[in-house]
Amino acid sequence: MEVVLAVALLALIFVPGYMLLNDNLLTESVSLDKTVLTFLAKQKMEEMLAKSFGELYAKIPANESYYEEEEKDIEYNGLVFNRKTKIIFKNNCLLQLVVTVESENGKGGAVTIATFKGRFD
Repeated sequence: MEVVLAVALLALIFVPGYMLLNDNLLTESVSLDKTVLTFLAKQKMEEMLAKSFGELYAKIPANESYYEEEEKDIEYNGLVFNRKTKIIFKNNCLLQLVVTVESENGKGGAVTIATFKGRFD
């Protein structure tokens, strides 16, 4: 009888502890993916913001309102990501810049960063 009671008490302690550990590991993995997604999006956004309005505007084809490029299979820390960059013409003095990074396995989701670049003459 004492053995059954001891095993039951251990089970009551061990099972919730194991579940907390498992949830913690899953959260840590998703958090790492989100951090890398954000880093890759910010990296590309900083590259675009460092360019002049004219350089970005020149990428938009004639008679089009936007330019889009996609980079596939970006490897970082053993993980694979895809990055989409979009430059949207708003008016003669304003462009919208959008960067979206998605994890290829779908586990980490996606991160989108958007901002505006203006021409001030």
